[in-house]
Amino acid sequence: APGTCGCGVADTDSDNDGIPDCTDNCDTVANSDQRDCNANGIGDACEIASGALADCDADGVPNICEGAQAVALDSGLIAPFGAGAPVTYEFASLVPQFVTTPRLIVEAISDLNTASEFIAVTLDDGAPIYIFLNDGSDCPTTPDTWSRTFTAAEFAALAADGVLRVNLVASGTVSSTQCPNGGVRVRLVYEALPASSDCNGNGLLDSCETASGTVTDCNNDDVPDACQIAAGTATDCNLNGILDLCELNAGTAQDCDNDSVLDACEIAANPALDCNSNGVLDSCDIAEGTSNDVDGNGIPDECKSDCDGNNLPDTYEIGQNPSLDCDNDGLLDRCEIAVNPALDCDSNGTLDSCEITSSPSFDCNENGLLDRCEIAANPALDCDSNGELDSCEITSNPSSDCDENSRLDVCDVASGTEDENSNGVPDTCEFAVGDLDLDGTVGAADLAVLLSFWGFPSPPIGDLDEDGVIGGGDLSVLLSSWGPLSW
Repeated sequence: APGTCGCGVADTDSDNDGIPDCTDNCDTVANSDQRDCNANGIGDACEIASGALADCDADGVPNICEGAQAVALDSGLIAPFGAGAPVTYEFASLVPQFVTTPRLIVEAISDLNTASEFIAVTLDDGAPIYIFLNDGSDCPTTPDTWSRTFTAAEFAALAADGVLRVNLVASGTVSSTQCPNGGVRVRLVYEALPASSDCNGNGLLDSCETASGTVTDCNNDDVPDACQIAAGTATDCNLNGILDLCELNAGTAQDCDNDSVLDACEIAANPALDCNSNGVLDSCDIAEGTSNDVDGNGIPDECKSDCDGNNLPDTYEIGQNPSLDCDNDGLLDRCEIAVNPALDCDSNGTLDSCEITSSPSFDCNENGLLDRCEIAANPALDCDSNGELDSCEITSNPSSDCDENSRLDVCDVASGTEDENSNGVPDTCEFAVGDLDLDGTVGAADLAVLLSFWGFPSPPIGDLDEDGVIGGGDLSVLLSSWGPLSW
């Protein structure tokens, strides 16, 4: 009955044998309504029915005819050729899974006109095929031609490694010089599906694979997802084989910032974008109100330092009141002090370093410690209890330590050093400059005392130059100090 064959046109039964033409006469399309898209003389429906050609979408048109492209490979003329010398030619980079009706052609212009003159053809080290045994010519104008058509299965087996090796050997009686323009040529012709219709190169139409579900096509564009990912026309940033767009549409992935990149991929590439590790971009946490950002720096508050645990980021508190970080190191002073109380030796809540910076006089010896704390830890450093380090008083007024013993004279006197005239200066210092009568002035009375001991060795007083005897040197020292003394 018409329409039962599936040939795409009204079925007929030209020979009235009860079998529609499209399935009858499968060796020819003559007197048949079959199409023959590959023009090999066999109807498409017959080739599809026999399995010679595939029709994955069951539209009556063989896959290979839907966008197929002709491929013609040619060795060019190989010469000289003859006298038993073998010639090998390789057809490389073949894609057998794409092909239909592959045909190997051998053309020869040679000395082949007798039964003893022939060519042995070997394909990939297989059994030899002898050609031109009785039908060759001597130096023909039109080349002698032999061809062989392979089934898809045969060709796939021969070219499984992408290479078809053709070895030609002429019998020993074939002259290699008889024909001036002689030689052999090997050609391979077939049809192949273009990558545009078979992107994964497996010999099946993309549309058929997607329709059958053998490959994923989550966006329903009849192109396997894997091909789009490989070509870069669609993204799969998490490398799970699913288009990012499809994951977003299905709700299995998120793009909370609407930048067309899955949040999980952004976080994987830069974990700092999710500082609280909750799987949500920080910017989205802030925008959605699930995280606070009081200082507006794009980082959730919970990811910022809050050393005092008052739920306010330290940077925010400092920004509101810079005095809370007097040394500008980004840390709250009170937290620094809590961790290391030694930074605030007087426990007044201010870093010692800041007090010294604002008032350098608080650290007169410039050792980085507050003077008052040094004195509190060691009162002996301020023997006169005036709140100033003795060393600093001596540095600023060297005369306050006349005997240079690194101790204030007043403290020496207080601890028992002789000071007969009670002027706060050790007597030894006054004697040393010539005030031998301790009246606060170097004058005639002192000169008289000195002269009274003139020439005495090791006198108790008056050896001002400390040479062991009263003499001219001592007189010079006394005269250099003549007049009232100031301590």
